[in-house]
Amino acid sequence: MQNEKKMTSEDFSSLAAAGEYAKLSALGHFSKLSAEGKYSKLAAAGNHSELIAEGKNSIAISCGRGSIVKGVEGTLIALTYYECDDYKYEYTPRKIVTGKIGEEGLLPNTWYTLNEKGEFMKCNTD
Repeated sequence: MQNEKKMTSEDFSSLAAAGEYAKLSALGHFSKLSAEGKYSKLAAAGNHSELIAEGKNSIAISCGRGSIVKGVEGTLIALTYYECDDYKYEYTPRKIVTGKIGEEGLLPNTWYTLNEKGEFMKCNTD
């Protein structure tokens, strides 16, 4: 289905779309978003979300901390880097880290998160 739009605000939610130009948005924590169609846009605001962009020329963005993302060649990705005040256990957003799958060492169909320096690093979902 083209131009499919889905949104949820529940924690532990799952959204999926297969058509071109899909738009998926999740506000809850531990959400899972997956889009297969070309030109899809995925956005997650909750912490520890998983975003999978499997369509050509897609975009996957997470504002929450501890999130992971993967996509096919050409997918634009963005994750938010947070610093933690160990004494107060407070997280402060410091920067948005962006990249394009297929450039600067970012491999297709590979999970990425941010390391303690706010740089992309490979990760697994086990």
